[in-house]
Amino acid sequence: MTVVVTTGEPLVEKVVRNLAVLRFIQQAIPATDSWSPVFVRYIEQFSDKLSGLGIDPGQIGPSQDDPGVPGRLHKPEAEGFTGKVSKVFFDCFGDFAGFVLTSCETSRHFKTTEKGIGELVLRACKDRLTLTVRVHCGHEERIGEIIVRCGHCQ
Repeated sequence: MTVVVTTGEPLVEKVVRNLAVLRFIQQAIPATDSWSPVFVRYIEQFSDKLSGLGIDPGQIGPSQDDPGVPGRLHKPEAEGFTGKVSKVFFDCFGDFAGFVLTSCETSRHFKTTEKGIGELVLRACKDRLTLTVRVHCGHEERIGEIIVRCGHCQ
């Protein structure tokens, strides 16, 4: 027997989205429809689940899109730094150790030993490609993603 347990923000966001969409669908169901009471009960179950997670279900209106968690801003975007590779670092064993991304305004040093990132950075340096490096919010030392802007679409 396997029991999947989900906690935290992803669960809250999923339940909020589901409740909002169900309420949106409910608007199209006539009160005289035999399925209407079943649908109402289903919405009550999602509302109870949301209450248990500390969110007031009364704040969730009907929506066909993701309404976001009430009282909270949408997830902050990862901080991004855009520029060209100006330095590539290797440790005493010759292994990739990081790089510097330079723009007209500033430079930013990124420490990483990921071989794939090292290959990408060397190629970007050689071809003078523009990179955007996004770091995880609150974790400036962790690279979240790298966007490569090709020469013809920079």
